[in-house]
Amino acid sequence: MNKTIGFIGMGNMAQAIAQGFIASGQISASQLYAYAPNQDKLKNNAARIGFTPCANAMDVAAASDIVVVAVKPYLVKEVLSPIADALKGKIVFSVAAGMDF
Repeated sequence: MNKTIGFIGMGNMAQAIAQGFIASGQISASQLYAYAPNQDKLKNNAARIGFTPCANAMDVAAASDIVVVAVKPYLVKEVLSPIADALKGKIVFSVAAGMDF
C-alpha cells in the first residue's frame, strides 16, 4: 500500500494495530505516524515499533492519508475539533467505542 497511516493516541490497542499493519507486510513502519500526549512514552514506542512520532495531532493529520482515532471516547471531540479541517478528504476511523462519525 502506498498510503500513510496516522494514529492519534498510541495506547495498547493502537500499538497492536500498528504492529499488525507492519507484520502483514502491506505497509512499512516508515509509513506510520503517531501522536500521544506523553511524548516520552511515544518516543520509546516509536523506537521499538518503528513509526514516526509527532508533536501533536495536527502533525499526524498533515502527514497521513488515513487517520486512526485511538483515544478514549470522552476525548474524541476535544482531540478532533481543532483539526477538523485537516481531516477533510482523509479516511478517518475510530477504535473508540460508541463513537458515531
